[in-house]
Amino acid sequence: MSTATIPQSEMTLFTVRQAAEFLTLSSKTVYELLWAGKIPFGRLGNGNGGIRIKKSSLVNYVEKSFEVAVPVQSTKKPAAPKSSVAGLRHIKLPVS
Repeated sequence: MSTATIPQSEMTLFTVRQAAEFLTLSSKTVYELLWAGKIPFGRLGNGNGGIRIKKSSLVNYVEKSFEVAVPVQSTKKPAAPKSSVAGLRHIKLPVS
């Protein structure tokens, strides 16, 4: 067995609820990120123990999120301005 010490930052573990508060997300969103493999986690206890997430994993997720976040340019055409006579199409006007 190794006698190497683990840094305190690596030992800080969060529950899903605590991780959600840390990330200012819902618990449901955190579960989705865990199941998608975007945030690594472990289980403590026998069998299906409680999920625990390292603080460093959460910080890495946030840092990666900011690295890939780039402004998205819309490909949609701007909406045409609404005409004030849009509801009067049934009226025929003389052409000059």
